[in-house]
Amino acid sequence: MDFIDTKAFHKNICMTEVLNNIKVGCYFLNARMEFEFINKAAESVIEKPKAELLGKCLWDALPNYVDTDLYHLYNKAFEEQEL
Repeated sequence: MDFIDTKAFHKNICMTEVLNNIKVGCYFLNARMEFEFINKAAESVIEKPKAELLGKCLWDALPNYVDTDLYHLYNKAFEEQEL
């Protein structure tokens, strides 16, 4: 039988709740640059609903940015894992 670590579970729930309610846009991408998390503020900035973004590659979701300076800088930072 598997037991849930309730302390870790509640800590994760609280963190998600905090991130969802901050006024600054925040999102997480996985190794394939797909949206894993996006908060309400980021939805407003990107101007697309969370449901449309989750699981979708950043550049598929925002095709107008492909091959721009932002695109190249973002990909470089993502590959190097540095800002």
